[in-house]
Amino acid sequence: MTMREDGILDKQEEPFVEMSPEDAASLGVAEGDWVRLVSRRGEIQARAAIGDRVYPGLVWMALHFAESRVNLLTNDVGDSLIGIPEYKVCAIRIEPVRSALQPAAR
Repeated sequence: MTMREDGILDKQEEPFVEMSPEDAASLGVAEGDWVRLVSRRGEIQARAAIGDRVYPGLVWMALHFAESRVNLLTNDVGDSLIGIPEYKVCAIRIEPVRSALQPAAR
């Protein structure tokens, strides 16, 4: 629903995964590189955004980019007490994408 907001793509045109400089360095990932995020439920690819807004060992992705399909990594459990989806948190593995078959940039 967020994508229906006028002007949202003016700020950010494509999905990304934000990670710490420490995690990026340990994976050999640079700003803008494609990475694969894998959970026990699925896998997706996104560009790396490296910064100090997330702690080492954690990553962050916006849910509003439909093409990123980040919900494939999480689950659809709801909070039975208040009737809303649970906060989207799950364990993942991140791998650098080192293939000529990377997704096309948008």
